[in-house]
Amino acid sequence: MAIYRVVIGTAGHIDHGKSSLVRCLTGIDPDRLREEKERGLTIDLGFAPWRLSDGSIVGMIDVPGHEKFIKNMVAGVSGVDFLLLVVAADDGVMPQTKEHLQIAHLLGVRRGMVAITKIDTVDEEILELVAEEVRELTQGTFLEGAPLCFVSSTTGEGIEELAKVLEREIKKVPPRFSLGPFRMPIQRVFAAPGYGSVVTGVPVAGIVSVGDRVEVLPKGWVCRVRKIQAYKQDIASASTGHSTALNLTDVDYRKIRRGDVVALPGYFSPHALWEADFFYLPHHSRELKSHTQIKLHIGTKEVMGKVICLGKPKLSPGEVGWIQLVLTEPVVAGYGDPFILRLPSPPALLGGGRILGRSKKKYHAGRKEMLPLLKQKKENWNTPEGRIRMAFLEEEAPLSKEEALKKAELLPSEWEEGEKKLKEKGELLFLSKSKQLFWKPMLENIKEDLKKKLHQYHKSHPLSLGMSQQSLLSSNPKRRELELLALQELLEKGEVKKEKELYSLASFTLELTPSQKEKLEQLENEFFASLFSPPRPEEVLPKLFSKEKEGLAYLEFLKEKGILLTLGDIVFHRQAVEEAKKRLKEELAKKPLTMSEIRQILGTSRKFAVPLLEYLDEQGFTKREGNVRRLC
Repeated sequence: MAIYRVVIGTAGHIDHGKSSLVRCLTGIDPDRLREEKERGLTIDLGFAPWRLSDGSIVGMIDVPGHEKFIKNMVAGVSGVDFLLLVVAADDGVMPQTKEHLQIAHLLGVRRGMVAITKIDTVDEEILELVAEEVRELTQGTFLEGAPLCFVSSTTGEGIEELAKVLEREIKKVPPRFSLGPFRMPIQRVFAAPGYGSVVTGVPVAGIVSVGDRVEVLPKGWVCRVRKIQAYKQDIASASTGHSTALNLTDVDYRKIRRGDVVALPGYFSPHALWEADFFYLPHHSRELKSHTQIKLHIGTKEVMGKVICLGKPKLSPGEVGWIQLVLTEPVVAGYGDPFILRLPSPPALLGGGRILGRSKKKYHAGRKEMLPLLKQKKENWNTPEGRIRMAFLEEEAPLSKEEALKKAELLPSEWEEGEKKLKEKGELLFLSKSKQLFWKPMLENIKEDLKKKLHQYHKSHPLSLGMSQQSLLSSNPKRRELELLALQELLEKGEVKKEKELYSLASFTLELTPSQKEKLEQLENEFFASLFSPPRPEEVLPKLFSKEKEGLAYLEFLKEKGILLTLGDIVFHRQAVEEAKKRLKEELAKKPLTMSEIRQILGTSRKFAVPLLEYLDEQGFTKREGNVRRLC
């Protein structure tokens, strides 16, 4: 069986003959529920395969027309590629005719045609009026100029012509665009005798094959695909563009619901905060304000929440803007997924847009600093290289290839395509030591962060020569290698300088006032006066400075200049080290010396001698052997 990978969906007001039209074309009654047959009213989605003239099969989804079942209608249209808008000749354009067309447009349907039904119930003059009404309705929409057929499901008039036009038009539909791993919003769930749990839907991305492991979200149940069917025929694999039934092992169908998602494991997870672009329909009379309660329809899922307008606190009718969706329960979505928003009460269609990604936190209404990021996301979601950029947009540290691939929602083959293009442009780079990937703007951002950090440090520490590497770099180990690379480039380009292991902006110069020089000299003399028995800083600073913070800044300056040295927990003047070397060199040349003898030579106590000698050992001047020290 050949499958023509297009899904046709009906749309239109209640009792306009959608189901009857599907039955005439396919020979199958799409109303499967007993209540639907008894009441003559479509309540839920109906499915029927239609055989084309060349023998291939195309799927049709029949949706309910009653406003009460709009959530079922949206669940069906979310998988549709071609819209068959149905208008009854005896009614003309009605509220759900308009709303269904708007919903289809907002959900990304861009091809279709119109069927005017029940032509046997009206005269030619009425038919022409209805046709004109349809032309006015479709003006400015994707159905403007689309074929218009007149039919009667009762007499069969026009059905053959409709079938020819419909087949011709669907063959003009380009293949559905999709990126990323397999994902299918679930439309129906049931148990098949002898097989167990079956879920149906239209895949929105990727390919699934018999034997593959998949994940049922949001619960996270991992199971295996035992069998796949399309239009009641067994197939080895399924992809976008046709209705699909998956027979799943190791999962109870009674715990799965419409709105759940079947996906390749490891890529997707439920989330309650999403960023999106949004088109607010122009017919509304009021502005859409932040914190408005909404009902979100995405894929086959319906969930309550509220909308936060970003960039400005509210949207005007007809305006395209940026929003955050704050939902009452998490949903599963992917980059670029179309959605619509409705007011829960009184029911009304607000508009629609596309998902641009998850939010890490709730945003305040009108937040403008988010706009550049959201614009970048909108520009990048629909290409492999763009998706890779998106993986790094909000990252502060490099990622492994596996992390980036899943964050980009790409298959390995799609990743390779995007990676090649970004490497050719010099955008995607590789850290050889940690085997991590990073996007070049990340490096530029880190450079700016380091310069800002140094600028703030110079401002708050006017007596300091600069920052140590440890204090300048972040504590994030995943970020360290990239920060070191950024710091090295800043040094090479002369934007940052290094002096005595301290980093400062190249433009920074330390100019001391006469008063500062005097205070520094006084502080230095306190330690110089007692070379081998120096005072504690807390004893000296209060004598010279009225504020502790000021005194510590002067003390730190002398340390940075190498005038004072902290050995252990004792602060020595550097001259103490030089003088100790001078005295000990002469005596140690004669014989090894004990600690007691060294203390006598230096005229100090063990408290001061021990850290001084340990420092000389570290410097390779002396070497300890048992209880004595000798020259190295």
